[in-house]
Amino acid sequence: MKEDNEATLSRLFVYGIFLGEYARDRYHMSNPKYATVRDYATFGVTQDGNIVEAARVTGLGMVLTGLVVDVDPNAWEYIDSLESGYDRVQIVTTDKERAYMYVRKEWK
Repeated sequence: MKEDNEATLSRLFVYGIFLGEYARDRYHMSNPKYATVRDYATFGVTQDGNIVEAARVTGLGMVLTGLVVDVDPNAWEYIDSLESGYDRVQIVTTDKERAYMYVRKEWK
């Protein structure tokens, strides 16, 4: 995903395994702050219990809670590669903060 304002948007909304400090540190994410996003929910768990996928769910009043984090500018390519099965989309939190979020491609 390349947009004109991509260079100025350095925040990422994370959920699942990235709620843990170890995973955030490993992928150069810092400054976590709790946030919520309307009309999204997470689904699924792998056998190891670590993976959930976000999906847009409208009309049901769903709200997804996670963290908004800063991402090192040099880490985006690596994170995009790690999350290659997902689209990186722009979201706005309930606090009106813009950030990216990874969403399963067929569920956007």
